[in-house]
Amino acid sequence: MSAKKPVDRSVVPAGGSPRPFSFPQVASVQLANGLKILSVRMPEFPLVAVQMLVPAGGLANPMDRPGLADVHGSLLEEGTKSYTSSELALAVEQLGGSMETGAGWNVAFGDISVLASSFDHGLDLISELILGPTFPEEKFDWVKERALAELMRRPSRPSLLADDVFSKAVYDGTVYGFPVKGTPEGVGAITLDEVKDFHHRCVVPEGSKLIVAGDFDPDHLHRRAEELFGGWVSGLGSGKSGSEKTRFETPIIEPVRRDGVEVFVADRSGAAQTQIQVGHAGVSRSDPEFHILIVLNVLLGGKFTSRLNLNLRERHGYTYGVQSSFARRLGPGPFTIRTAVATDIAGAAVKEILFELHRLCEEPIPDEEVRDTLDYLRGVFPYTVQTTDDVAGRLENLAIFDLPLDYYDFFARTISTLTAADLEAAARKFIHPDRLVVVAAGPADELVPQLEPFGSVTVVPPAG
Repeated sequence: MSAKKPVDRSVVPAGGSPRPFSFPQVASVQLANGLKILSVRMPEFPLVAVQMLVPAGGLANPMDRPGLADVHGSLLEEGTKSYTSSELALAVEQLGGSMETGAGWNVAFGDISVLASSFDHGLDLISELILGPTFPEEKFDWVKERALAELMRRPSRPSLLADDVFSKAVYDGTVYGFPVKGTPEGVGAITLDEVKDFHHRCVVPEGSKLIVAGDFDPDHLHRRAEELFGGWVSGLGSGKSGSEKTRFETPIIEPVRRDGVEVFVADRSGAAQTQIQVGHAGVSRSDPEFHILIVLNVLLGGKFTSRLNLNLRERHGYTYGVQSSFARRLGPGPFTIRTAVATDIAGAAVKEILFELHRLCEEPIPDEEVRDTLDYLRGVFPYTVQTTDDVAGRLENLAIFDLPLDYYDFFARTISTLTAADLEAAARKFIHPDRLVVVAAGPADELVPQLEPFGSVTVVPPAG
């Protein structure tokens, strides 16, 4: 028997060729009332994921009631015309499924995952959640108290504190200037009548999307959807005429304009670690160049071998990890870089972040780095669509931002043609190192001297 050839561990193994992958075919139909249905058949799985998305996300919050959408979303599962909250939870449990309601910035949602044999029951329950909530007063009080307790704890969590200070600095005067979960003052002022009025105005078929992924019969889905939702009209169940204007006007988000770098220190006296957040307003997820930003972001701070992580973690040992992101919102969501470091090297960490941003915008990007980034994206994508819930989540992206049904195949084809010049142009257009907000949540007495060289410093005192 011949001896095995020794492995040379000093040489990085060559990568294999990407396996071909196509996103499953997406079907789309629209009911007469405006409700759109997006679905993907996955007969190999005995499961079905069902989601209803309605235009009642945080973007619809009145300016004087931040957190209204979140309270409303939480209440959707707390009692309907046919079920108490306990009965609803028991019904889902008996189906061997799971259920969730809530609200993000873009939409409110009701999600249910069930066995394929219980698909009809799952649709019935989604109909109950969206069309039949009763908003019991005792549940309203409980949800509101829980929300207030969470909000009171936010300042004690450095990452949330930094995020809140950053949002106010970038979006002051708009709904994006508040956390999506609101503020203690805003949530504390919400009344039950305001929740019911919000539901009446925002939970309407126009702009709503029903998403289904799993093992189901398409013809049966369309018949049941027509039975359950075909009679849904604006204002249904509110006691008001469906002909009235029912939806909040979508606000225009105007970020704060600035000409230089501004630093905000959220004071946490004595903290040994500092949370850092750097960035500025970005663009809507619907921007036609967003697919290029996805690639650019992976290169900058979206994978372990990104520029930011190789610099701050591997080269300098400042942090366990650092990430960048372009938020996916209907309005111009934030571009952010987040990390946590020891307080005594916060200034050095910010210096390296700014260095990488300037380098990205001012220097050529090596072709090899572009190829590695594209190979990573092509290789990792199939792992993100392995389950019915995964596919439903991808359909959610199509639904919220009105992307083409073949978007994921378009994305794979298009990024394969991107060049370093394309990424360099996008960096210069969408990333602005000279118009940044830098937030550091930590002890002001130690942070201010470190951060003064980067721009004007404002100290934000502790809450309360």
